[in-house]
Amino acid sequence: MTDLTPLTPTLWTNSSALFTYHSGIFVHDGNVVLVDPGISEPEINAIAQFIEARKWIVHAIILTHCHWDHILGVDLWNGAEVIAHNAFAREARTYHQRIREIIANTPNLALTRPFEMPEPSRWVGATMTLEIGDWELELCHTPGHAPDHLFVRETATGTVWTADMLSDEEIPFVSDNLGDYTNTMQKINADDFRMLVPCHGAPTRDPAEIRARIENDRRYIAELHGRVIHAVKAGISLQETIALCADIPYRQSVENNHKAHRRNVESAYAELGGDVDPNTVGWLQASQE
Repeated sequence: MTDLTPLTPTLWTNSSALFTYHSGIFVHDGNVVLVDPGISEPEINAIAQFIEARKWIVHAIILTHCHWDHILGVDLWNGAEVIAHNAFAREARTYHQRIREIIANTPNLALTRPFEMPEPSRWVGATMTLEIGDWELELCHTPGHAPDHLFVRETATGTVWTADMLSDEEIPFVSDNLGDYTNTMQKINADDFRMLVPCHGAPTRDPAEIRARIENDRRYIAELHGRVIHAVKAGISLQETIALCADIPYRQSVENNHKAHRRNVESAYAELGGDVDPNTVGWLQASQE
């Protein structure tokens, strides 16, 4: 079942039954920009039916990054411009086969159409403004979780789509690069948010909650970097480093994020020069599972 909910006068979200996943429908004067439409085929079809029933026109689809759960359903809107960051193409080439395998082995997607890797027609660098008449959406490169990760901000309402960052359910998944994640977190300004919408987790318009998410994740990233770089410089083994980092605090569920935290430590250890084969630990190893 699809759960289409209006969050603001110009944003509807579909909350999927899978992975606490949200996809977005930004709409202004009947003009639509979709963000990561998904995730199962029945849900994607329901989004299309919802838009068609209102006679809205889909002008563009923004793909916030090239992880498998964010790139399904694009083929349903053949006339729409597909927008992604410059690094999307490289990620698609590198992980095309692995993405196909994950999709084929993920239950409950109910796919009847063959999956085709999306081919963006417009590319984002550091920033881009998408204009449809007098309506604007700003796209901002926010790497760290993925090299092509994007935020989407509706300037008029202060609504920021944060994709796989700033969740109340997930800790920072540093699945690409700790240095980039650190830089991204330092650039985020809570004053830019009036509504924060992650792809996984609950949206919020509470200023205190928005600040708490930013500050908590910023502290977590800084603590992770500090402890791991200390361990690497001291010649401490990976297993000892994992133990050293076991009590790094975060607001989200420890039980649900234990595995992700361990992967963060392993990946950071490899990135910061620890004595380990980076292909056998952390998020890179997890992508091969």
